[in-house]
Amino acid sequence: MGASRSSTRSAIHGQIGMLATLLALVAALAACGAPEPAEPSDAQAIAQRVRAAARDVATYRTSLYTTVRNKAMGDPVAYTMSSVMESATDTARRRSGVSGTATFGVSYQSDPVGSATTSMYMIGYDVYAHTRFEPGPGDQPWIKSTMPASMNTQFDDLWAAESLEGRTRLLEDVTESSSFAVETIEGRDYYVPELQPNMRKILEAPGSGLSSHGAIDPNVLSAMTDLSWSVRVRYWIHPETFLPLRALFEADTEAGDDGSIAVLEIRMDTFYWDFDEPMDIALPPEALNAVVRPWADRGF
Repeated sequence: MGASRSSTRSAIHGQIGMLATLLALVAALAACGAPEPAEPSDAQAIAQRVRAAARDVATYRTSLYTTVRNKAMGDPVAYTMSSVMESATDTARRRSGVSGTATFGVSYQSDPVGSATTSMYMIGYDVYAHTRFEPGPGDQPWIKSTMPASMNTQFDDLWAAESLEGRTRLLEDVTESSSFAVETIEGRDYYVPELQPNMRKILEAPGSGLSSHGAIDPNVLSAMTDLSWSVRVRYWIHPETFLPLRALFEADTEAGDDGSIAVLEIRMDTFYWDFDEPMDIALPPEALNAVVRPWADRGF
C-alpha cells in the first residue's frame, strides 16, 4: 500500500506542470454607467454594449473556481485538479495579484494526494511568484523576473488581455444566431449569451500568455490545439450596467491521433466584482527579498 501511495504521489507531481499550464487559460479566457436595457433578443447589441462598458473599467476583482480531469491513454487512473484563486487587477497602473490553492487527486482515492499554494504579482514588467507544494520540499523562495525589453510588446498584449475588455473578447464571436437566454436571479433578469468558440483561438490568442510567453511548451501547445475540442462559454450580464458578473468556461476533448490523451475536461467559473473600486495591490513583505532570476530561467 505504501508503494502504491508513493507511486501515486509521484504521478501527481508529474501532472503538476500540465495542470498548472491549464490554469494559465485563465489569461486566455479560461464594463460603466447605467444605459437603458437592450432588447433581450438582440445578442449582438448586448455583446457590443458589454465590450464598450468593459473598456472603461480600470480595476476589478475575481474569484476563479477551476476543475480539471485528465486520463491518459492506457492508464486506468484519472487525475484531477481543483483550485480556488482570488485576484485583483488594476490595468491603469499595471498591477495585479492572484493567489490561491490547487489540490490534486486520483480517481480511486477520495482524499487529495497533493496541493500547491501559489501567489503571483505583476507589477509593470516585473513578475513575482511563490509556490509551496505539499507534500514536497516545503516553502520555496519568492522569485522575481523582469520581462526583457525585447518582449515588451508581448507583455503589453498580456496586460490588454488582463483588462476587463480583454476578459470579454470572446463576445466578439456573438452572432445573430448565437444562443441567448434571460436568467432570473434574486428577482433580477440577467442576460446570458452562450458561445461555442474555437479552442485554437483561445489558446493562441495574442496576449494569452500561452503561445508567446513560454507558459506552455510549444510541443504541448501544438498537441492541445490539434485535439478536437467541445467548448461552451456563458456570460452573466447585468441588464443596466452591462458588466459581466460571471463567466463559465467548459471544455472537453477525447483521444488525439497519437493516443496522448484519452480524456481532458476543464471547467473554469469566474465571478467579477468591485468594478472601478480603489485598490492597493502591494507586494507582501516577503516578496521584497525575492530571488532575482532571468526571464528564461524564472521557473513559473
